[in-house]
Amino acid sequence: MNGRFGIALGSACVAMMTGCSTGWVNANETADLTVMIGQPEVARAASLHVETEAGDVTIKPAEGNPRILAHVRAQTRARADATTVHARLEQDSILSIGVDWPDGKRRHNESCNLTIFVPSMNGVEVWTNAGDLDISGMAGLLDLHTSAGDVEIANHQGEVRLRTSAGDVALRDISGPISIETSAGDIRLIRVDGPVEASTSAGDVYAELNAGYTGQIRASTTAGDINLNGSTFRGRHGQVAVGSNDSGVTSTFETTAGDVEVKVRSE
Repeated sequence: MNGRFGIALGSACVAMMTGCSTGWVNANETADLTVMIGQPEVARAASLHVETEAGDVTIKPAEGNPRILAHVRAQTRARADATTVHARLEQDSILSIGVDWPDGKRRHNESCNLTIFVPSMNGVEVWTNAGDLDISGMAGLLDLHTSAGDVEIANHQGEVRLRTSAGDVALRDISGPISIETSAGDIRLIRVDGPVEASTSAGDVYAELNAGYTGQIRASTTAGDINLNGSTFRGRHGQVAVGSNDSGVTSTFETTAGDVEVKVRSE
């Protein structure tokens, strides 16, 4: 059966609001909210969906009660106090978290940062138009979308899919396939199983694949150096085989302007 729940508790922090000579209004009024997530609902939730128009999203394993800490920045005191965060169980098994702005609309420069503490979920999806993402200790498919922001992922048991228009990407200790696309930013991968598909229009790419990786490693850059598992390539493309050529596994690393370095760890 379907269940829904949502609690939004807010305590405001006093700040001064100033105008801008161009006619834009700064979002200088802030409020901090704590949303407690009920244990029965968390027990029924198998996966997590987070959506916010603007703001950083941090997801960590819960130590103690599952909860959400939110920091709201709004144009007016009234809007800061009226903004809430919901946590609802949808489709029987999806914990859905989002921001509810007054009158259903976020105004210029307004944002809400979310720090979410939940048990390890088997599947996480995050959407934000502008904000950094920091996620650790989850499992299953991790599907992330941000138009502008840096992304950090650590200790993930499962596949990672990431799309960002502008921002650096840093992943470590990932035990599943990885797919990354960023229009502008560096990509850094440490202790990942692969296979990997990583591309950036402008930035360096560095990757350390875990020991035991077998398959092809391919790289390309329009302007930069390529080093694949100790082999240096002077052209725009490079390819090496690691272990068995019959594995059918291929990892690709691409950048339009930047260096590419990939190696397989020895232990």
